[in-house]
Amino acid sequence: MQNLFSDIHWFRVKAGFEAKNTLSTSVYSIIEAVTKEVNNAIAFNNEKIIFHINEKPLKYRLSKNKKFHVTFLLLTTPQQATIFYNAIQVYFQDPWNSRNIRLLEISPPEFRNYSLLYEELYEKLAKQQELCIDFLTPLAFKPSHPKKRAHISLSEFLSLLSSRLKRLFHIESSITFNEEKTVFLPYWSYEELAVESLSQRGNTRYINGCTGKIYLRGEVDTVLPYLILCSELHAGSHLSYGRGYYIIYQDNSPSYINSIPIIETLQFYVDKNKEKFNGLNSQEITKQLYNSFITADYEPNASEAFIADNILTEKLYWKDQILHSFIYKILKNPVDNILPLTVLSFRPHISGKDIKARIDELITSGYDKILTFSIDGFYTQIDHTKLLNQLKRIIPLSDHFIIKLIEKLLKAGYIHEGKLLTRKKGLPMGSPLSPLLANIYLIDLDRALNDSETVALRHADTYLIFSLSEEALNEKLNQAKQLLQNLNLRINERSIKYDSQESITFAGIDIQTPQHQQRLRKPLYIATPDTHLSISSDTVKITNAQGENQTVPLNRISEIIINTDTVITTPMLRKCIKNNIPLIIASNFMSPVIIVKSDHKSHYESIVRHTTKYYSLTDEMINLYAKQIVSLKLKSYEIFLTYKRNLFASPIKDKLKHLRQKIIEATTLETIRGYEAIAAKEIYAALNLLIKNRDFHIKTRKRKTPDPINSLMNLCSHLTFNRIRTVVCSNGLNPYLGFLHSPDNNYESLVADLQELLRAKMDNFIVNLINLKVIEKKDFKEIDGAFVLKSSMLDTLIVHYEEYLNKFYSIGSSTLNDFIYAQVEKIKNWITKDEELIFEIPW
Repeated sequence: MQNLFSDIHWFRVKAGFEAKNTLSTSVYSIIEAVTKEVNNAIAFNNEKIIFHINEKPLKYRLSKNKKFHVTFLLLTTPQQATIFYNAIQVYFQDPWNSRNIRLLEISPPEFRNYSLLYEELYEKLAKQQELCIDFLTPLAFKPSHPKKRAHISLSEFLSLLSSRLKRLFHIESSITFNEEKTVFLPYWSYEELAVESLSQRGNTRYINGCTGKIYLRGEVDTVLPYLILCSELHAGSHLSYGRGYYIIYQDNSPSYINSIPIIETLQFYVDKNKEKFNGLNSQEITKQLYNSFITADYEPNASEAFIADNILTEKLYWKDQILHSFIYKILKNPVDNILPLTVLSFRPHISGKDIKARIDELITSGYDKILTFSIDGFYTQIDHTKLLNQLKRIIPLSDHFIIKLIEKLLKAGYIHEGKLLTRKKGLPMGSPLSPLLANIYLIDLDRALNDSETVALRHADTYLIFSLSEEALNEKLNQAKQLLQNLNLRINERSIKYDSQESITFAGIDIQTPQHQQRLRKPLYIATPDTHLSISSDTVKITNAQGENQTVPLNRISEIIINTDTVITTPMLRKCIKNNIPLIIASNFMSPVIIVKSDHKSHYESIVRHTTKYYSLTDEMINLYAKQIVSLKLKSYEIFLTYKRNLFASPIKDKLKHLRQKIIEATTLETIRGYEAIAAKEIYAALNLLIKNRDFHIKTRKRKTPDPINSLMNLCSHLTFNRIRTVVCSNGLNPYLGFLHSPDNNYESLVADLQELLRAKMDNFIVNLINLKVIEKKDFKEIDGAFVLKSSMLDTLIVHYEEYLNKFYSIGSSTLNDFIYAQVEKIKNWITKDEELIFEIPW
């Protein structure tokens, strides 16, 4: 690790300030504005300047005469660091700049590197039983689940740290750790903070991400260097705003419980039960319960038990009820962060609709072999000792006192039919805490039953397991039996069902395995040279030149697109034919050739109907459809350019509107195509105004020997062409029967027609790639006068392209992928149902 980080360094400038007034604006906003103005004054060329307010959160506000300290971190040369240091002092000599805060002190630039940080922190941290890092400013990341924004795994978290160092110092690294011997507890929460913009008065920007504590225990030696380094350099993706700033506690891991308003929360639950304590002082009761809670010396009372729906249910004593509810409130969010996402019951924001959507997603993704079973007498059979040991693993060490209290609450007796009975195992039915404890008890089982080939959902005591094969289901069933035995539990044998044998109901949802819809599958792109494709069971096995393997279920593949030298086995071809998966060979996405197509009678009958329908059209009707396509294409660009840049959109919009009118008045295809060509020149000029990097400005549209921008446009064009082509062919349409493009030149004109409706959307995609610097000129190589995207960047392009195609393009609408299917469906209905043929654009 020392060698990996040995060459990186930066400079630190410490400054002390005092507030001259009480300010409602976040101090981070103030320092950010200062940093930007200083940076503009010294004309640094986008040098990396990071800052944070020492040990203060983003929402920290200043009161008059309040002092605070700022650390500036400069990833610059020593000379530039000195320039910045001097510029800060000059800046605050201006009375106007010092009207709200004044500079009290500032230290000269201090050389910093990993070795210095290591010496300062490692010895203290390495001795700790438990590490705690506390995020004071939000760390933004893409969550695994849209409703679980604070949920993150250790590997995902570490990848954020690794990406941070790559972004700052171009360090390629991956962090290894032993998952079984490392405890990772994200006790943080998701926040959305409104911050007033100082540069644009009246505007508010919203900063979101996770803040709060994360605890780590176990084997963290390989993780610790990254935690130390990023504790000074932050973990967030933004450089100047101090996002992802955290501190590492250097003495003992602090309590999570003490960081929440205990008294206020207890008071809330006391007041909810005020009708039960007959005029007693609620504040006094809260104080008594608080003292009993923090000392864990509370003695619970026996509950009243009765039979309801053949289940022994309990009514807790009111003080016990308050503590059960209070502990649930404390642990609810942290436990929700720790539980696997496959646990669906008793979790905030997970509805029956969400569960059904998850089931449908798994089935349509190829996990169509299903097994269900439930645990026999789950709630009444939970082993207290094993549950308490699990609690010790997931509760911070400083908060272990709460486990003693939970143990007392679990073992409290109950009175049934006049008899006082003790509880040696099981959970009290009727307690708000019991569902949470039940979820905690099964964490290890939930994790073990999920892998790359199997997904095991759980609702309460019932599992629903999806897999690619029945063999894998049987393996998981046997594994579950063994693991449950270790938990002193067992499967209810009568509850075991396979979907192939009988219908299955899960969480009140009747599950019927639907036919797999082609539109919900995804293309498989092969862009790495010397790849070998073969079949293993019902999966495609992909082997690269280094012998590394990857498998993809056949039922998740819509088409296979090969763009490089690839070996394909005969069994693989047979499987593609059997499963109706088009296999496309392309050379740099040029001149694609489909070698596997649908081969059913209905497919050919549909093509015949299409051909007959097409050749019954008059020239006037064909021209009418061609006008629709071109007019909509130009309308799409009007919307795109207005959306992108109002400053220049108006004149271009007027020109395009004028050309659309000319197209409507045109009487021949040649005239329509002529006006389309005129519009193209206007559109390319507008795109050049949008594209920030002049290396990608469009000089002319070249397809045979493209420059970088034309190469990029060619690639995206062929990706889209192949996608539309696959949908057209799979729906039994003749791809050569277009309206705008000629059907007489061996060109799949219908596919080209539909592609025109997406042109503006794809240009929007290309502009974003360039302006966000996802793709730069250095990512291309020149071959025989033509620029070609490098294979490593081609993979990146494909990933972004698929994300773009499957992203909702308007509120409540659908994805571009959905749009392609919907438009092809309209053509099919025009052929088979004689419905009116109407083209649309995706805006």
